[in-house]
Amino acid sequence: MTTPGKVLRALAAGLLMCVLASCGSQAPGNDSPAAPESTQASSGGDLLPPAEGKTQYPLTLESPWGTSELKQHPTRVVALGWYHDAEYMASIGATPVMVFPRVLEEEWMKDAFPHPVEATVKDAEGAYTMEEIAKLKPDLILFTSANLSDNYDKLKTIAPVVTTSTDDPDVKGPWQDRMRAVAKALDLSDAAEAALKKYDEDFVALRAQYPQFAGKTVNATEYFGAQDGLAMTNTEGTTAESLFDAMGFAQSPLRSAVPDTYLSNEQLGELDADLLLTIDSTYNAEAGTSDISQLTDLPLYQNLNVVKNGHAITIAETGTSYIHQGTEHPGILSWGINTSGPIGQLWAAKVLAPIFAETLGG
Repeated sequence: MTTPGKVLRALAAGLLMCVLASCGSQAPGNDSPAAPESTQASSGGDLLPPAEGKTQYPLTLESPWGTSELKQHPTRVVALGWYHDAEYMASIGATPVMVFPRVLEEEWMKDAFPHPVEATVKDAEGAYTMEEIAKLKPDLILFTSANLSDNYDKLKTIAPVVTTSTDDPDVKGPWQDRMRAVAKALDLSDAAEAALKKYDEDFVALRAQYPQFAGKTVNATEYFGAQDGLAMTNTEGTTAESLFDAMGFAQSPLRSAVPDTYLSNEQLGELDADLLLTIDSTYNAEAGTSDISQLTDLPLYQNLNVVKNGHAITIAETGTSYIHQGTEHPGILSWGINTSGPIGQLWAAKVLAPIFAETLGG
């Protein structure tokens, strides 16, 4: 049975397989594929703000899988780490030359970059090949949200690589540390600290607006149908847990109690909390149908106090939008909750806060 963590790892692995498919360990020669077509015209200006003069080059970039050396201030940066690396750059006023294609499609990333992104290479898998990356002539690669144990040496033949500081395959832990590592490589540490301060201030304001969240518990789940079932998403060290912490909630009662992130039917009885959020991933937008009743009709679910109290929230997703109480809104909420960086987390918090407040009765 595939867990949400494994789903995200599989998505990252699929990206890596496309990155490395049919690729040698060296940059391509004259017989390599043509350069990827730009999806937006180049701005013609500097993609990064002026360097602050605090990072000393050459800079050794350490990782669990080796080191690479950044010899001088970079100007062309590829951001491959899902949303996080792209969001770190946008937060400090920088623009990558390439991002994961989905990044520019997300609601929270619209107009996030100061300049147009030079290229988003789309193939059948929505990913890149090593040759396509090399053709863009990057001088730095960001990939901080994946385990690169099998691929680090290949990536660094193109450009130095900023990675995660842990070999944990789920890449858990404070994202702020990864943002600081990216900013140091770009010599934009002051800009990063200002962005992190603004992030904290935004959440201080949100908590002040919704004081009723303080100390309340949330169990966040996602329903994938009868075959896979219901998955916990705000377990220990996850992006979702970080999001709810920032909103002022107490940590989930099931933070570390669930041995695997999918719940058996018997474990449904452990879902009681002040709020229960379920993302319905079985919704068929074309047919307007869902299999969520296979969960919500179960006696174990119906007998939960959080359900009886009317504090259980179900939000359907279409693949490009979310539906709450029959109204469709743009954006993939589950990805904002579970995989986004600082920009997506604030977007998700602003979406969820009024829903949670209404459900709690305040």
